[in-house]
Amino acid sequence: MTRSRWRAGFALAAVLLAGISLTASSTFLEVDIPTLKGMSESVVHATVVDVRSAWNDEGSAIFTYVTLDVKGRLHGSADNQLVVRVPGGTVGDFTSEMEGAPQFKMGENVVAFIARWYDGFPMVAGYAQGLSKVKQDRAGNPILEGGLAGGMPLAELGKQLDGVLPVHGRAASHRRRRAAELDRAARNLERTEDGVVGRSDHAVVTHLRI
Repeated sequence: MTRSRWRAGFALAAVLLAGISLTASSTFLEVDIPTLKGMSESVVHATVVDVRSAWNDEGSAIFTYVTLDVKGRLHGSADNQLVVRVPGGTVGDFTSEMEGAPQFKMGENVVAFIARWYDGFPMVAGYAQGLSKVKQDRAGNPILEGGLAGGMPLAELGKQLDGVLPVHGRAASHRRRRAAELDRAARNLERTEDGVVGRSDHAVVTHLRI
């Protein structure tokens, strides 16, 4: 076994051990619809038309860039097409995974709560909680699957977003703290010298070399 392959095997073992020991502690805080709306600049009904992954400019983390064709807006304003940046993805022989990150597939019909990364790039607010797939019930009506709005008819989510009132005082402060914790988790992605394991407060991130 060459040194590089030995180190790759060691990396895999480290990842497996990390996954076993950190699963319970690497979950995101749950939020509610008013909090998620407060974290978002818009909520869009869209179709996924492109999915691609790349290293960031610093070479410290892999992100996936998802292009959405916007069909409707349930809250706020958004361009007819937007690209959101999601933690994780695969580039060459490296795969990065972040627990709680939203997952997109080409051609999917989705509802996404849209916020901004610290550098202004669009992201999904609340991570997986802010993304739902749009399906149809037996009567052919659109219903949401997954995410915080899972199980809710699309029309009902629209009504809730339209009727959510601003929150003030201690409740607002608490919700801002919860939103800030979610944001910090995504910023803490890191790449070690050999691409082994990067860890944040809420996620286990793996970089595997095959």
